[in-house]
Amino acid sequence: MSQHSFFDQLSEQWWSESGAFALLHSMNSARIQFIKNLSEKYFLKNGLENLNILDVGCGGGIACESLTRLGAEVTGIDVVERSILVARTHAVEQGLSIKYECVDLLHVKSTYDIIACLEVVEHVNDLEIFLVGLMERVNKGGIIVLSTLNRTIFSYLIGILGAEYIAAKVPVGTHNWNNFVEPSELVALMESHGMATLELKGLNYSILKDLWHLGDDLSMNYLAAFRKPPLN
Repeated sequence: MSQHSFFDQLSEQWWSESGAFALLHSMNSARIQFIKNLSEKYFLKNGLENLNILDVGCGGGIACESLTRLGAEVTGIDVVERSILVARTHAVEQGLSIKYECVDLLHVKSTYDIIACLEVVEHVNDLEIFLVGLMERVNKGGIIVLSTLNRTIFSYLIGILGAEYIAAKVPVGTHNWNNFVEPSELVALMESHGMATLELKGLNYSILKDLWHLGDDLSMNYLAAFRKPPLN
């Protein structure tokens, strides 16, 4: 089954916090905090307010809605039409103004202050071409935020065997370990195209607190931020 068909079948579960995307809901607060921290450091001190953000592979809009509530002007794109329909419907129900488009990244004409691409790069076929597409659509001085899974034995045991087969936290077949990306690989690709590495942070889980938080362990889930050189 293709990745497109796989996510198409799961689209109606995007806003079920106990469904197929429960893990993304639980991770969302930490991921948004990472983006907010960057916006306050590299843009104005009013955080995300009025920043133009593109969420690539937005799914049902989990991150889009959080970013919008923090004052950003958000566009979400995804190639799965049913996911976009779910995202649009939910945003209307929440009274949020978010632009959603069912479109491939290559057909996006605008550029953005921040591009977020969360839990997506491990699903693309040609990583370098995809990353270049992101870089072409971020403004000078803008930031690209990626979250993905490291290709380690630990991520295979926990992220695939544990999460998919034992705990059933995500549907079987969600991930292919061979497509996971080591931080060093990601940094090398981005820097080879002129991007500056800003920060790498682990997306770590505390069993005692039942909470995802930003930390220093990159061995499983991690976040990476890169900046396109400014004009001056």
